[in-house]
Amino acid sequence: MEDGRQTFLDKVQAYGARCMTYEDPQAQQEARMTVNREKLEEKALIGLAEVGKFTPAKEEIEHAFLYQLLLWFKSSFRWVNQPECLNCRSTTVGIGTSGPNSEERKYMCTNVELYRCPRCYLDARFPRYNDPRKLLQTRSGRCGEWANCFTLYCRAFGYKSRLVLSFIDHVWTECYSSFLGRWVHLDPCEGIMDRPLLYEEGWGKELTYIVALAHNGVHDVTKRYTRKWDQVLSRRRITTEEDVKEVLMLLTMQLRGGLPAEEWEELMALDQIEEEEIARSSSQDPPVDENLPGRLSGSEEWRTLRGEMGNSSQASRVRKKCPVRPCFDEHVKLIKQAVGSLCSDIIEAEASVMKVVLGLKALYDFLQKLHSQPFRSRELQLDSATEVAWLGHAADETITLLLQALGLQWTLREDEKFWVSVEGNPVHSAVALPAALALLNRLTKDHPAELTVKWLVHGIRLCRGEAVSSGEESPAGISSAAFDGLLESKWEEPEGAKGGWIIYHLPKERSETLAAYEITSANDCPERDPRDWLLEGSNDNGISWKILDEQKGQFFVERFLSKTYEIQPKNHFLCNSIRLRVLEVKDSSTQSRLQISGLDLIALKP
Repeated sequence: MEDGRQTFLDKVQAYGARCMTYEDPQAQQEARMTVNREKLEEKALIGLAEVGKFTPAKEEIEHAFLYQLLLWFKSSFRWVNQPECLNCRSTTVGIGTSGPNSEERKYMCTNVELYRCPRCYLDARFPRYNDPRKLLQTRSGRCGEWANCFTLYCRAFGYKSRLVLSFIDHVWTECYSSFLGRWVHLDPCEGIMDRPLLYEEGWGKELTYIVALAHNGVHDVTKRYTRKWDQVLSRRRITTEEDVKEVLMLLTMQLRGGLPAEEWEELMALDQIEEEEIARSSSQDPPVDENLPGRLSGSEEWRTLRGEMGNSSQASRVRKKCPVRPCFDEHVKLIKQAVGSLCSDIIEAEASVMKVVLGLKALYDFLQKLHSQPFRSRELQLDSATEVAWLGHAADETITLLLQALGLQWTLREDEKFWVSVEGNPVHSAVALPAALALLNRLTKDHPAELTVKWLVHGIRLCRGEAVSSGEESPAGISSAAFDGLLESKWEEPEGAKGGWIIYHLPKERSETLAAYEITSANDCPERDPRDWLLEGSNDNGISWKILDEQKGQFFVERFLSKTYEIQPKNHFLCNSIRLRVLEVKDSSTQSRLQISGLDLIALKP
């Protein structure tokens, strides 16, 4: 087994050098300079506020920020199947490999893929860079480049981070979460966090060795990623298990050689804690309510060739009941109420439609400028005649109510200028402003929907209820996200394409007569939009249901499109629970998911 021991050592050491680059202060600074940190902090705090955590602990904020960093990285890094032709932008075709030239070698490149354009016959090179600083510039590649660069970002923002090498030809990242008190799996290619069984249960991979590498230690973490250890063990044939332990311990001792005794002891204690945590988790049953899809990154042909499209049994697994989630959505009601009052005042004043739209546009533009500022210190002066006309009258109760709903205040300063600024916890305005902007954007289009205006004036948006659904994608697509008023969030049902439901339970002892409802399409994948559905009401907290409305053949021609539907008076009755039961999505033949950005339930005004 001596040859096997050396093979194992060489494989691990090949990834070791880049881990030291993550500790370079200059590399970390270069990484931080490419990120709008405050914007990610705002998104992290909004995500926590959505589940009622408006004053979270420092450790929880750090955990939420890490997830937002993962999502940002996935959207800003580019996956490369084959490089485009620089001349005509056609897709190139692989023609072989080559060694790196002197310039490419500077950036830890050991292999270059060669491609040729089938139209103009120009050749293209795809250097596989291993220097994460170079990847900050190219911002492209496959899983090796993605994980390498993302791990640098994690270190740049102060997280204990490791590059994770799987011998099945995949790489990802682990970070230590002080909030959870353990290491957390992050796959930047997939945008998935803390789903360690993704590869075995989702992709259907037969795992062997999984090694986590950092500047101060190298660890066998395979057991974290499997619930089939006996099967995995039978496939670990490169060398003996004793050799694996000895090699990794030798590498770890070399990395820790110059450390003070106190730090050495601390790391050894953490190693022991992790070993015990992994041993516990590996003996637990897989969570049956965890959505673990096949691989999403890369071309379908490439994923199929690698056998990573997923287990067919995944879709048929029995899922646990999703949790009932409180909805912190009162700001949406208050915003709609204030804007509805504003529209009502304008209608009573017999203003022209053009004047209404121009006024609302001035309000939208002003709030948009305010929203673009750092969220902790947002403030803006009213500096145009239209803004002053619409916002500059402190006696205007409607505008005052709107600002209060947005977590804002206005003041008349010594220069006799009106200023609007954050009042109280800035997270409140961070949550509310996007909801107001989305509504005003709809109202300021060339032809605002009459039903939207009608129910802003004559209806009242239900709030402060609880949501539960047939399934959800946690944490990014939970059921309460359908009611938070934010376009960027959504409820996503992984197996809802041919049937999924979401229920809104009103607060205890409360019933309302539903008059209308609005559904807003999500940010992507139109094929996941609901097409056929029933809206049902219950007056016994969901024991029995009556149909309020039925729709078939509905299509959302735009992303973030809101469509309003009225309940026929013959179907009006007092409800304490409302259920949207989607029968089928736009195209259930291509995938299994159902998603909506928003569901607004509108009752008759008392």
